[in-house]
Amino acid sequence: MSMSRNIPPSQAATKLHHSPKTSSGPSPISPERPQARRLSASPNPDRSLALYTPHKHSRHSRVLNAEVRVLNLKSGHSHTFSNHLRDREPSWLGEGNQVIWLRDTDDGATELWVSDVAGSDKNCYCAGRISSRVSNLKLHKANECTIALAFKCPTRPDGSLFSESAGSFSHVSNSIWYTCLSKRANENNAFNLQYIVSPGKPINALKATGLTSPASPHGGHDFDIASTGITFVARDSSIGAADPLKTDLYYIPVKDFSSAPPPKPQILDIPGFKGSSTHPVFSPNGKSIAFLKKEARRDENDRNRLIVVNDLDKPMPATGEMPQKSSREGWHLSPQSVSWSDDGTDLYVIAEEHGHRKLFKVPYLLSSIASLPKPVANECSVFGIQGFKSSVSRIITLSPSIS
Repeated sequence: MSMSRNIPPSQAATKLHHSPKTSSGPSPISPERPQARRLSASPNPDRSLALYTPHKHSRHSRVLNAEVRVLNLKSGHSHTFSNHLRDREPSWLGEGNQVIWLRDTDDGATELWVSDVAGSDKNCYCAGRISSRVSNLKLHKANECTIALAFKCPTRPDGSLFSESAGSFSHVSNSIWYTCLSKRANENNAFNLQYIVSPGKPINALKATGLTSPASPHGGHDFDIASTGITFVARDSSIGAADPLKTDLYYIPVKDFSSAPPPKPQILDIPGFKGSSTHPVFSPNGKSIAFLKKEARRDENDRNRLIVVNDLDKPMPATGEMPQKSSREGWHLSPQSVSWSDDGTDLYVIAEEHGHRKLFKVPYLLSSIASLPKPVANECSVFGIQGFKSSVSRIITLSPSIS
C-alpha cells in the first residue's frame, strides 16, 4: 500500500456552476415570516435532476417544515417529492431515477422507502425496517443486484441495537452498522423487481473493538462505504488507550455486507502524523481512501493535511514499512473537506481563504503536484459539492442562501 502526503496542488481550470444570487434588496426577517434555506443538493447519475431539502426557519423557532423537492437542472423548475413530516435523508438509489429515504415510526424504528422520482404511489414501497433510529445513511452499489448500506444507530453497551420501544437505557452510544439491499421479485408481480433489506439483522461494525464512531456530533463525515468495505475515523475508548480523545483512520474489508461477524478494523497509521483524522472518503473504485489529518497532537493552530492511501486491495504492510511521499513545502491553507471526482483521477478540496470557503482541484497522485493550488472559482463560498466529473465542466455546488 502506498500513501501520499499533501503537497502543493497544480492549477485548476474547471469552470464552476453555482447557485444564482438572490434577488436584489434584503428581505425583512421577522418571527412571523419563515425563511427558506436550501441546505444541500444531490444530483442523479445523469446529472439531470437533483434532490434537495429547503428547511424553513423563523428567528425564534427550529425547523418549521422540511419537505423534499426535486430540481430539474436544465429548466430550473422544481416539484415536491415528499412533504411527509417523518421523511428524511433522501438519496438516489443508484439505479435509474429511484430514490431511497428514511421514515421514522411511532415505536422509534426506521423504515427504508423506495420510489421513482415522480413520487408515484404505484412504484412506492417499503424496502425494510430497522428497529432503531437510523441516521447518516450511506449507500454504494456493490453489483447489479446488491446495494451496500452503512449508517449510524444508537447502540447498547453489549453492542446490540437500542430501540426506544424497549424503554430507556443508560450508557447508550452510537455505532456504525451495515447491511445490504438485494433485488428480489415482488410477491404480487414476479416481473417487478424490488430492493429489499437483507433478512438478517444489521451488523455492528465496531462490536467488541473498544472503538467509538462516529466521533463527531453529526457523524456524517466520519465514515464511508464502498464495494471493498467500510472506512471510518474513531476514538479508541478501550482501557489503556494512549489517547482516547484522538481520532484515527480505520478500514474494514467487507466482501459480504449481509454476513457477520465483520473483520477486525485495521488502523491506517501515518508515520510522522500524531493528530486527529477526519473526512475519510473512498475513491469510486474503492481501492483508495482520501482523508484529512493533523500532524501535531492537540494543537489548535495546526492545519489539516490531505492524505491518500492507495492499493487497499493489496496486503497491508507493517506501519513502519509504509512508503510515504511528501513535500517539505506545505500548503498554507487547511482543508475542511475532500471529495473524489467520478472518474477517480482528481480530488476536490474545500478550504477557507480570506473569509471564503473556496473549492480547489487536486490530482489524486499527490506526488505529481508541482505548484500551489488555485481555486476553481472565486465567485461564491462553497458549502457542498456533489456529482462532478473531470471531463465535464459542470460541478454542482451550493452556497447557503435565504430567499
